Amino acid sequence: MRVIEERCVIDLGMMTRLLMFLVESGEKTGKRYPDHRTGQRQEMRKLATIKEFKNIERERWTGMMQECYLFEIKNDESIMFGQIVIGAPGAGKTTYCDGMSQILSQLDRPVICVNLDPANDYVPYKCDIDIRELVKVEDITSRLNLGPNGALRYCMQTLKKNMEWLRLKLSHVDGYLLFDFPGQLELYNSDDCITSIIHSMEKWGLRLVAVHLSDSLYCSDAGKFISVLLSALSIMINLECAQINVLSKQDLLEDNDLPYNFEFFEQLPDASRLVELLDESPILKQYKGLNEMLCSVIGDYDLVNFTGLDVTSRKHMLNILKLADTANGYAFTDAPDLRNIVQK
Repeated sequence: MRVIEERCVIDLGMMTRLLMFLVESGEKTGKRYPDHRTGQRQEMRKLATIKEFKNIERERWTGMMQECYLFEIKNDESIMFGQIVIGAPGAGKTTYCDGMSQILSQLDRPVICVNLDPANDYVPYKCDIDIRELVKVEDITSRLNLGPNGALRYCMQTLKKNMEWLRLKLSHVDGYLLFDFPGQLELYNSDDCITSIIHSMEKWGLRLVAVHLSDSLYCSDAGKFISVLLSALSIMINLECAQINVLSKQDLLEDNDLPYNFEFFEQLPDASRLVELLDESPILKQYKGLNEMLCSVIGDYDLVNFTGLDVTSRKHMLNILKLADTANGYAFTDAPDLRNIVQK
């Protein structure tokens, strides 16, 4: 794992005032703040080295900061960066992981591919960590007589309860992480196991960004595209992490198949214009008001936009990698700048 210099990101003025308070309090009352484990890392907003504050007992101001909720304490002393690849079944998650792993290898960036889909029995890329070593959907289906969705949910809950297994696997690897997650929407909306798994990994020091894939063919149907927008928005809210929304399989889409140009569906300047495209048949007309309200909700949040993806295009893949590196913080390390590569 990547070991980082002992630094914290903090507002210098606030730290100075806090340290003065701690010194004065300690000198006047002799009070000691609660003990905390040493070797922990802190995260705040502006860079300042801890070396400036070595004369202050570390557990005192760490305890004070924790009580004030000014920053989150990390137990791990190292950082790894990666992508969480999510999206509906058939959106191209596994193909994306395969293509992105090849791009990362070409950039001489060590890549670790992690399959966390217990139903995925075909993995075209080199899989360094596989959840199927822990639990398989077909085993749960036959043993507990569950359906495919119930078995998948059971498998992810099993992983949630056995996160130490995943932590030990990750402790033996070093590189940029690609997590291939299952795509069933109920795992993200009606169950907290995926959110809990991601939060656990973030506590270990992993810096992750979600890459949410949606089939660009849905752009040709306004009703289906509204559902894509809602699923992307709901996952963004539930996962509580940085997210890049991608319209995959752009190479299979013809421009004349779309009611608007592709840039409209990427930037989505006005979601209400999708309602104009809905079929005016008597069966669907009764739902037009509902779709108008749904588009209004999407517009009110104003969080969802997309970037197109042709997985065979190196330019597209590098563009998404650049966005991911910015979102998870990898771009702020000593990594090579991708801008010149993308321009080529």
